[in-house]
Amino acid sequence: MLACDLDSVGDLRFRLQKNNITNHFEKEDAAVIRTRFTGSVDTFLNKTASFMLNRILEHKELSVTEMVDLITAKYDVDDRERIIIDVIDTLNMLWKLAIIRWISTNPFAPEPVKYGNGEIIKATQDLTAEILRFMKASRNYNSPYFNDINKNQLMGGLVLDTTPTYIYVENKKILCSVTITKMHSGIIVCIGNCIDCEKISSILKQIIDKEEEIEIVLLGFTHCENTEIDFARELGFNYAGKLKKETVRGDVDMFVY
Repeated sequence: MLACDLDSVGDLRFRLQKNNITNHFEKEDAAVIRTRFTGSVDTFLNKTASFMLNRILEHKELSVTEMVDLITAKYDVDDRERIIIDVIDTLNMLWKLAIIRWISTNPFAPEPVKYGNGEIIKATQDLTAEILRFMKASRNYNSPYFNDINKNQLMGGLVLDTTPTYIYVENKKILCSVTITKMHSGIIVCIGNCIDCEKISSILKQIIDKEEEIEIVLLGFTHCENTEIDFARELGFNYAGKLKKETVRGDVDMFVY
């Protein structure tokens, strides 16, 4: 849990991402906001949260302490600890909507899991560009669905948490990524990219352990050859069948874990 004291988070700065806001208007007792990642879904802000958003729109960049000071001056509240907690909660919501981004340090980033010489991290929208660069450069295994993914789709899935992505990092370098799409309860499709077969195997097992509702994992290849079959079997997958004309590149051979 994020510490709610200015000594630990007060100097952290955040910046407006105005291009992600598609609709914003004020009502009598609230504000309504919509982003390009939430489609037609509106987010309603009370007066205090609306005041914070308007200050961000005005200043473009602020620190947590500066926002707390603005709120304290506006409402003349004695309970500064309460203000700090509310400011941090609201900033977390605005970050999840991709309305703000954190500069250098993100206090809401998930804790990584130590593995081997590196870490397994559940990615956030902050890592979108880095993940896409890795996908383009990855070798050995590249998902058959990769060409169907663009920056907006990947970032939208990370913002809404509809397509969770896990990465394995060593020395600040991504060595493996897995994006999962939940088809329905208990079944996901893994869109994986890796340099080391052992790394993707480890990430898949971490995902299965972490996502308790997952019972079946599917892995797909286009133009499946013996190398892909051997790779899938090394990970513990069994051949499940062929999806005809599944992607723009043709059929996809599916393996089940």
